[in-house]
Amino acid sequence: MEQEGARPNPDFLPFGAIIENWQAWAGMAAFLSWVNVMLCFEGALRDEVIYEGGLVHDPVFYGVTATAALAFIVLRSRKNHPKKVAEKKLFIAAVALGIIGSGLATALVHIAQIVPLAVSATCGVYIGVGVVAITIAWGKLLVAHDLRESLVLVSTAMCMQWVPFVIMMLVPFAARMALVLALPSASVALLLRHAAAGETPAFEASREPRKTDSAILNRMAIMVFIFSATIQFIWTFFIKMFTNNLEPSLFPVVFAVLTVLTFAIMGLALFAIQRQKSYRIELYYRMAFLLCVCSAGAFSLATQASVLAYMSIYAGFSLVVPTLWMMALGFSFMTKSSITNALSLLSTAEYAGFLIGFALVDALKPLGYASYGNELSAYICTAVIFAFSVAYVWIFPERDLISLSPTMFGLSTESLEARCAELGERFGLTKREKELLELFACGRNSAYIEKELFISKNTVASHRKSIYRKMGVKTQQELLTLVEGN
Repeated sequence: MEQEGARPNPDFLPFGAIIENWQAWAGMAAFLSWVNVMLCFEGALRDEVIYEGGLVHDPVFYGVTATAALAFIVLRSRKNHPKKVAEKKLFIAAVALGIIGSGLATALVHIAQIVPLAVSATCGVYIGVGVVAITIAWGKLLVAHDLRESLVLVSTAMCMQWVPFVIMMLVPFAARMALVLALPSASVALLLRHAAAGETPAFEASREPRKTDSAILNRMAIMVFIFSATIQFIWTFFIKMFTNNLEPSLFPVVFAVLTVLTFAIMGLALFAIQRQKSYRIELYYRMAFLLCVCSAGAFSLATQASVLAYMSIYAGFSLVVPTLWMMALGFSFMTKSSITNALSLLSTAEYAGFLIGFALVDALKPLGYASYGNELSAYICTAVIFAFSVAYVWIFPERDLISLSPTMFGLSTESLEARCAELGERFGLTKREKELLELFACGRNSAYIEKELFISKNTVASHRKSIYRKMGVKTQQELLTLVEGN
């Protein structure tokens, strides 16, 4: 938890949170596993009739992604929030629907030949409702933590999310059904236990983000949509258009290796952040981009190296999801806006991207492209790399993500504003200088302030010089140290 006036951790990343707050990462890992088990071709809905899952998996997939995307849109546009009692009842009802839907969908796999597609799709709708409710609940809980702690917890959850896949593929149907029902139930139970222990949101701000920040969030959402749609497209194309899919007997090995690989990737990122003692979420973004490009390259070699294609695509996906979560948490922290607002928009982009990428492959099959899957792979690989590059370099470059990375952690979001106001009064700052002081304390650079306040570069420099002189500091680091009270 963030404590007002607390000094920064000299080790920067609080790895002790893995033990102290194990309910958080374990519960989130269970939630992510549940979503993947329902959506992935290799999950619990892998039809015994046809591997591609056209009778159960596909209708469920469409139901989950469409429902989630629409529900997140509704949440973001809602102005009046229900009272806590009503909100709790809605949450319990949504979770119950999700659990019922996932259980029924898993059971339908064994009778897929006689199940109407509408029934499978309805199960997907139920699951989608549960996904939305649990997503927002975890977002509200994680925003209560220091961002560095959230980064450690989310990274640990991402490493553990593939473990249930290994177990599920080695057990009979009854145990698989029990696992499907246990994952969302455990996630919610751990969430409630963690909240009851005092990890409740420090704030659920209702402030509207500034115009400049909203533009950044919108570009972020476009980037998430492109990444999600593209990676879902190449994965679905690989499954449905190629004839040499991986043998199901190899799935446990693949996901066991994937778990180890994810641990290595996350560990490398956290090690770099710890060594630099700086909140570098752009490292996750950079590695996600590189792994997605690698997945596109592996896709072009899928006919010769199907295992490599599996590993690279899932590894890329493993980095995209934590990057999304940390972007939402960082945006909420830096702009003092609602986590529901940021997480809903980015999740809408994520699930809409999954839906479009999946539907595009289904639209190509009736046109006769299925017989040319291997021949088209090189062209698709080129188009996919181009899409990833446009999103990474042009739509949402790293510099925009860096602008949303906090430079200090000693004060909570609420106390930072009060601290800047108090210092402004103490050192006799003008109203405009107080405004710039808060922006400087949040780590905003001159370019951002120019756009936000509609002032020139020289004016920003003049105000900075005046603030430094009045407060008796010479550098921004000295200013941050003073604001933190050290």
